[in-house]
Amino acid sequence: MCTRKHLNYVVGLCVFLAVANITPASAQYSLSKTPTGFLYPTGSTDYSLTHDNTCSGFGATSPNMGLGGCYPFPNTYHNGYDITNQPLGTPIQMIADGVVTQISHSGWNCQYSRTTNVAVIVRHHSSDGLEFYALYGHLDISTVPYNILRADGTTSFTAGAFIGRVGDWCNGTHLHFGIYVPQWNGGQESLPYQAGNYDYDPNRIGYGMIGSEHWANFFGWAHPINFIEWKSPMNGGGLTSDARAKADMEQYMRNNTPYGGDPIESSFGSNLNWEPPWELRWMYFGYIFNGNQDYLFVAHATYSNDRTIRYVAYVDPFGTFRGWFPVPR
Repeated sequence: MCTRKHLNYVVGLCVFLAVANITPASAQYSLSKTPTGFLYPTGSTDYSLTHDNTCSGFGATSPNMGLGGCYPFPNTYHNGYDITNQPLGTPIQMIADGVVTQISHSGWNCQYSRTTNVAVIVRHHSSDGLEFYALYGHLDISTVPYNILRADGTTSFTAGAFIGRVGDWCNGTHLHFGIYVPQWNGGQESLPYQAGNYDYDPNRIGYGMIGSEHWANFFGWAHPINFIEWKSPMNGGGLTSDARAKADMEQYMRNNTPYGGDPIESSFGSNLNWEPPWELRWMYFGYIFNGNQDYLFVAHATYSNDRTIRYVAYVDPFGTFRGWFPVPR
C-alpha cells in the first residue's frame, strides 16, 4: 500500500487540487450526530471531561493500582466514559434504534445522592451487523419514562428516544456511558458481572468498574465515544462509501493529528478507478496555522474487495506526506 508510486500520485494530486484553488469556505455538521450517524447521548458533541482521562475516562485506574490514575474508587478501573459536563436534569437520548433489555438499579447512587439513580441498558446493532449494548448510567429513575422502565426486551425504540435525565452524584453530576460488545467477550450475551465479597473487592466485575485483579481485561467493554464515532448504526445511519471516507478522514485528523480542522465539503473528490481494487477519495480541511487560515489536503483509500480495509494520508503544513495510516475496523 505504501509505495513510492502511490505517494507520488497523491502528492501530485494535492498539487493539482491546490492549483485548481479548490478551497471553499466551510463544512456543515450536525451538533447531535457523530460523523457516522449515531446520536450523541447528551444531544451534543460537547462530551469533554471536566477531569482528565486518568480520572474518569475509559480505562481510568485508581491510584493504588500504581498506574498514575486518579479514578476515585480503590482497587478498580473504569469500563465506561463519564460525560462530566452535564448539569443535573440533562436529558439523555438513545443513540440509535434499539431495544431496552435491562434496568440496572445497583451501584448508580452514592451516599448523599439527592436522586435515586438507575442505568438503562439498550441493545443496538451497527451497520456491519455487530450487536452491542449501550449503558446509560446515573439516570434519575423518576424521570425515566414508564414504557422504558417496563420494557420487556421486545419493544423497539427509535433513535433519539428520551431515556431519562441525569441524576445527582456525590463526585460530580455526570452521565456514565458504556458500550458492551458480546462478540468481543467470547459471545457472552449478558453484560459481564461478578459480585465482590466486599466494597471495591479487586476481583469484582461490575457494569461501571472492574476490579484491579483483572487489569487490563475489559471483558468486551469498548471506549464508547470512539465506538460511536467509528461505527455507524444499522438503521438510518448506514454510510455510503463517500460518507464513510469523509467520516474516516475527519475522525483521523481530529483524533490523531495536532491540526484537527474543519472538512471542506465542496472540495471532496474521488477516483474510483485509481488502482483497482483501490479507490481514492480526498478533501481539504480548513484550520488555523500560525494565526492564519490554511488548508490541509487529506486522502483516503478503500480496498473495494473488503471495505473494512481503509487508509488515511495527509500532507502536513510543511509539505510532508504523512501516511498511509490504517483506519481501525
